[in-house]
Amino acid sequence: MWAMRVAPILPIVLPSSSVRDLFPTPRLFVVLGMLVGVYLFGAIWPGLVVVGHVLAWTIALAVAVEAGLLFAPQARVDAVRDAPARFSIGDANRVALTLQSTYRLPVRAEVLEEAPVRFQERRLRTVVQMEPGGAVEIDYTYRPLQRGVYGFGRANVYVSTPVGLVARRFVTAQPQDVAVYPSFQTLRQYELLAAAGRLDVHGIKPMRRRGTAMEFDHIREYARGDDVRTLNWKATARRAGHSETGLLMVNQQREERAQPVYCVVDTGRTMQMPFDGMTLLDHSLTAALVLAGIALGKDDLAGLALFNTRMEAFVRADRRPAQKARILDALYAAEPSRLESDLDRLAASLDRRLGQRSLVVVFTNFESRAAMRRAMPGLRRLSRAHVVLVVFFENTLVRRLTEKRPQYLDEVYEQTVARQLRDERREMARELRRSGVLSLLVRPQDLTAKVVNEYLAMKTSGRF
Repeated sequence: MWAMRVAPILPIVLPSSSVRDLFPTPRLFVVLGMLVGVYLFGAIWPGLVVVGHVLAWTIALAVAVEAGLLFAPQARVDAVRDAPARFSIGDANRVALTLQSTYRLPVRAEVLEEAPVRFQERRLRTVVQMEPGGAVEIDYTYRPLQRGVYGFGRANVYVSTPVGLVARRFVTAQPQDVAVYPSFQTLRQYELLAAAGRLDVHGIKPMRRRGTAMEFDHIREYARGDDVRTLNWKATARRAGHSETGLLMVNQQREERAQPVYCVVDTGRTMQMPFDGMTLLDHSLTAALVLAGIALGKDDLAGLALFNTRMEAFVRADRRPAQKARILDALYAAEPSRLESDLDRLAASLDRRLGQRSLVVVFTNFESRAAMRRAMPGLRRLSRAHVVLVVFFENTLVRRLTEKRPQYLDEVYEQTVARQLRDERREMARELRRSGVLSLLVRPQDLTAKVVNEYLAMKTSGRF
């Protein structure tokens, strides 16, 4: 009976078009549960019925007052999402959601963010307290494991007053698509460490190239650690005449010859094996991006080829400023194939496209020695005119089995088979080297550092 009497109050308080944005809170259900209990006990103690009526009217009045405050003119909470246009695969990517309140009283905001479906974030719920007219920033971190486009939806913000019986919903923040690229964050880390001479942080061995012909590049200010033999006294004197700082100037040298370096990535079936939530293909794309960036930093020409049964993409080696962006876009567009790759066709295609002797780094994976021998003719053909480095992967499950101490007879059998598989892959690497093809057998987690190390070692020794 009390509900029938209170119902006419709400249309007076709320605009009819906004009722769909009004939601009960858990606190309201708790209070209503208490009210039901009062009425149930009123069947035993009739005096409680009067208490129930008073409580019911109090609840109805509180709901009406809170709804009126929530729907006050010009009062709302807006959200603005600050997300980068690109995410880096396998890395932590920050997204910020800024809430701005125009309410004249403190409010509680519960934010339900519509994250991309691929993340499977079903409980992305954040509760914040907002001061009158205040702003709050909420930070999220996403780690995507697949390339492609990720779509963010709207942000649903449920606002309630300190009474907390009902909440008003605001659907805000514009939908946004974010493209997930190969790990450019890893590339930036390597570039910064290379500029600071600290690549050893990632396990890159410092190497000195002997007998390298150098040529003048430009004049710059002296930095701690520079060779004093590169001091340019004339430039220092000219600067002293125009400046009071008295900084020394040095000649910046660079290697005389720029060599083409091609990262050739297999996108075929064997590269779809998972590791750490990502495929071997995506690990290889990141390593190819970093190697291309390091090569450009060394003044070499960086190029790219993607292949499976045919050449899917080709970026001719260059060192212009836009080359890194071209390679990154081509890597982003790499599509996996379910077919076994054809290295014979790859060799024929590269023979036609590559004129100058180049370093060709092939990222691939062999399931067995028979698969490696099928690819051998194409690799031999390619190695006649170029320096070919084949990078393929250790099976991390096999490695764990070989390192595990067996306790039961079946585990001994498993370890014996695992050691045979491990030895077979090591023999495959040796067989490639005997055929004149350089090889690198790596664990996926060591891929980038090992490839960069091998490139620097080859550059230092003058093998290409």
